[in-house]
Amino acid sequence: LKTITVIPGLKTIVGALIQSVKKLADVMILT
Repeated sequence: LKTITVIPGLKTIVGALIQSVKKLADVMILT
């Protein structure tokens, strides 16, 4: 977690990955 806060780029990438996973989960639940 400390390394993620140190590198803003990684934090942004991780956030985008989490959002995409959440969207995929929503699609799986709906279908």
